[in-house]
Amino acid sequence: MKSDFRHDDMFAAYERMSKVIDIDYPEFDFCFYRFLRGEFDLNFEYNPEQIPSFSDLPFETVRKIVKKLNFLERCRIRNLSYNLRNIVDDTKIGMDLIDIRLNYLRISVDVKAYLFKYFRIRDTCVVEYGPQRKEFKGENFLEFASSDLSILLSTSKIDHLNITISDIESFINFENILSSLNAKLHVKQLSLTIPSIGQFVEILSYLKPETLEDVKIEYDHWFNDQLEQTKALRLQASISPVEYLINFPNIRGVQFRYIDSLQLEKIKEALLKLHNMKSLYFRLTHDYRIDVNEMNNIFGPIEVGGAHHLDIPNTNAYYEIIADWFGMSIKKRNH
Repeated sequence: MKSDFRHDDMFAAYERMSKVIDIDYPEFDFCFYRFLRGEFDLNFEYNPEQIPSFSDLPFETVRKIVKKLNFLERCRIRNLSYNLRNIVDDTKIGMDLIDIRLNYLRISVDVKAYLFKYFRIRDTCVVEYGPQRKEFKGENFLEFASSDLSILLSTSKIDHLNITISDIESFINFENILSSLNAKLHVKQLSLTIPSIGQFVEILSYLKPETLEDVKIEYDHWFNDQLEQTKALRLQASISPVEYLINFPNIRGVQFRYIDSLQLEKIKEALLKLHNMKSLYFRLTHDYRIDVNEMNNIFGPIEVGGAHHLDIPNTNAYYEIIADWFGMSIKKRNH
């Protein structure tokens, strides 16, 4: 019977009963809401002069109210009590788009066309919540941004998360925010603009598995050119994400410095092991081309139509693989 109980049905029945038999007794209302919250102890004294508080509302009613609040209102109500903090933190709010931009001078967050800004003017921290502006002398704007972002990211189910990070220091600060969260981020589409492609792999570890459907990555070519003498760092950033990319159904907007035979082997191994990838396209920088002989050795000879075919074991499907002057595309096809 307990599994059949529904809060909405119970409340609707109570309202109908009150209307039909014209019940207007505060004591009855008081008992009803106590029972609805699961408080069945009858050893209490009803005080008609006591003013009802927000905390007297049933748990499900409070949760519905929280879902209607915007982000700033949720931050405020979260500070009222420990119980409200738990309710806010446990209530996931659907977000169509969250746009986060970070550099060493400021952090901005766009949520449903509501813009938050955190920056410093001399020794003063400035926080702007839309048209509202607050100044805190001697404070660090990063601490305010970290606190708000932690709440926003941990309590949201995000359709599209757009992150733009302009420098290494800002990436470290953002990763510190992610590492402070108690749960992984629920994100369907991820767009990243980052200093180095290798940072994509680090961000992946903070995302909830089996929720990410689409990824778009851009990285700062100018920044990587400045690392020309540090080839090990640049090459490591280019190599590391390859095997991880195959985990996602659709990938676009990825660029690599080069692809060698070892990476091609990793791609083949991942494709044969994971069957959820539908399409992948990545570009190569202008000074490198994929070796045709290596492609033939690893993926077999070119079939009719100019593509390599890689059969997926125990299925009627295969991967169509095309390498050209610009990059490499992989698409899942059926025989």
